[in-house]
Order: sequence, then C-alpha cells, then structure tokens
Amino acid sequence: MATMTLPPIVEARINYFPPDGPRIFYPGTAGYQRRVFDTQTIQVNDTREAQEDLTLDKCGFQVVHNDWTPIDPDGDPEHIRKVVYSETIDFLKKLTGATEVIPFSNLVRKDTAEQVSQSGEGLNDSDPLPAAGPTRFAHCDNSTKGALTVLEAVAPDAERRMKSRWAIMNVWRGIRTVTRDPLGMLHAQSVTDSELIGVFSAFPQKGSKGAFGGAYEAGEGFETAQVKAGQGHRWYYCSNMQPHETLVFKQYDSKLDGRATRTPHSAFQTKHDSGLPRQSIEVRNLVFWDGESPE
Repeated sequence: MATMTLPPIVEARINYFPPDGPRIFYPGTAGYQRRVFDTQTIQVNDTREAQEDLTLDKCGFQVVHNDWTPIDPDGDPEHIRKVVYSETIDFLKKLTGATEVIPFSNLVRKDTAEQVSQSGEGLNDSDPLPAAGPTRFAHCDNSTKGALTVLEAVAPDAERRMKSRWAIMNVWRGIRTVTRDPLGMLHAQSVTDSELIGVFSAFPQKGSKGAFGGAYEAGEGFETAQVKAGQGHRWYYCSNMQPHETLVFKQYDSKLDGRATRTPHSAFQTKHDSGLPRQSIEVRNLVFWDGESPE
C-alpha cells in the first residue's frame, strides 16, 4: 500500500511532566493509563528534511539502515532473545565501535494507545494490562541514577565496568511501515538538565501475564528522567519509517566530553496518522568500550 507524502514539519501534542507530578509510576498498569500531563502543542521536524547531521554523539539519536530478520509480533519471545538480540549486538558493535553489548530488555508494541486504555476500563489502578501501545509522554528510560541501577542489576562485575566508558542505548524499529504514532526524539542539545525530573518506574507486575511482565526482569525498577515543558525544544521523527530503518538513541552515556548523553523521546499523534496500528520492537542495551576513559 502506498504511503502518504508528509510535510517536512508536523504539528503534534506532547505530554510533558506536570508541576508537582507524582515521583513514581507503574508501567503497564491501568493506573499508568490514567496519568495526568502538561500537554503542549509543538512542531516536529522530519529527519528526512533535516538541515544538520543528526548523529548519536551530536543530538543523541540517529536513523540507521540495517537488514533485520523479519519477526512476527505474535511470535515466540525466545526468537527475540536468540535472533533479535544477536543481531542487535552485532549492529551496535559495528555502529559504535563498542567492545561488548548486553541486551537486557525488549518490548513489542502492536496496539493503539486507545486500545490499551480501553483494556483498562473497570480495572484497579494496580492491575496489569494485556497490551502495550505507544508511550505518549516525554521521557528518558533512565536517569543517571537509574542507569547505574540497571548496570548494577544486569552486568557482571559492574564496579570494574564503571572504570571504562559505558552507555545504555535503545534500538527501535517498526515491524512494518510506521504510518501512525511515530516515535519523536527531543534533540539532546535543546533540553537542559534542569528540565529533567527523576521519577521511579516500578514493575510490580514483573513475571505476570501483563504486556510489561517481561519488560525488565533484572530488578524491581529504576529511576527514569521525565521532561518538563521548556523553551527551544527541538523535536524530530522519521516519516513513514520502514522496517530496515532503525532509530538508535541514548538513555545514558558516561562520556562527559560535550557529546550528547541522553535523548528524551515520546510517541505522538498527528492529523496525518493513517493505516493499521503501529507495530514496533525496541531492545534496550548496555554498551561498553573496554579500556576507553569513562568520562
């Protein structure tokens, strides 16, 4: 099916962290769908029309072409751990020059946000939901504190590893062409640390049959960085993203030499959305450069 040609800039509504918002939330629960946000109308630029080089170290994210083995969104989760994880390790090593990559979490999303919200009707706030849809609020999966929590929970010999450069990166792609609920990236240089709020992401439904039951198996949760509305934010997305196009973006990078170290992001809707629900897969990874200075 032919895809619609989109304008170079689209208008969207982004959910930001509200003043005095709660400092803990529970992904994949009915209560998670009832959160209140500070919603702002913003302009989102298409990476295909960008006038600057959008690279991992400059803006915190990058669109990269790669030939992936096709996956079934309803298929065996073990296929993801065996095939997708292996391909992701090779992909990130080649892209970043890393000496080691440890995938530690994945999530397949195949329902609309509206379907997920409806699945929570009549449930208690703490009840897990059966589906995972697009996440529509501005956030980094890990704050600096949260990144350290993940490192200590996942990586063998974490103390030794902190003596070299390390990072957490997401590898995100559509299982089919993305024509609705695209993933927006907030340029790392356009958001300040003072606009990032630490909010703990707790996983009480770990191991349950809920959609997020296997999203993070290493511990009880970690601190995220959620984003307050601010002036000068520059948002980007990749229009009509194809399955061979991959978004790589940083949650954390220990290297403090002026390069981008974190990338807030959010799914969003526009009037141009069309077609079937978005199907996407994301793999979160610890990335190491053994022997390189950590800062």
